[in-house]
Amino acid sequence: NLAATDQMLDSPTNNFCTWNAIDADVSALAEGNLKVTTNASSISDTCGTLGVSSGKHYFEVLIGTGTATNYMVGVMKDTYSSEGGTVSYQYAGGSVLWYNANGNKYVNNSASSYSGTYTTGDVVGVAFDMDNDTVTFYKNNVSQGVINVTLDSHWRPIFSSAGGAGNKIGLANFGQDSSFAGNKTAQG
Repeated sequence: NLAATDQMLDSPTNNFCTWNAIDADVSALAEGNLKVTTNASSISDTCGTLGVSSGKHYFEVLIGTGTATNYMVGVMKDTYSSEGGTVSYQYAGGSVLWYNANGNKYVNNSASSYSGTYTTGDVVGVAFDMDNDTVTFYKNNVSQGVINVTLDSHWRPIFSSAGGAGNKIGLANFGQDSSFAGNKTAQG
């Protein structure tokens, strides 16, 4: 039997992003490609199926199990490319904006202190305003601060881990399931 959380509102005229199975280097995708499980001991990431080049957008990720300091949630340009694959938050051309579980932000390949850490059970929200060139990360609905950065081109969501002990899990809500597959009370 299907639970109410197994039914999505996605249709040909009402589309929602999911994690992209074709453009993913992860152990598994589940829950209609809203749940990502990263590789246990290597750099691992996936990006969203839909990107944007204008307007205001928001998505959120419920952080699952794993080593908390190795999680990264953010947005990336469609044209990103890895620089050697040794550190997953460094991509060519400043094309990834991260909020790391250790409390740092990564902007234009530069790490700096940002805000509070996050861990298993926390919800990380990402609001990106393509028209005003800002990104704001949230931890459990509390703003961690506005980042002013040029958001040219075409951007989409990304979830990553830099290895470490155990697989990392992230359950996304791109607007279609505020219950995170029944793990939280639906917000409507």
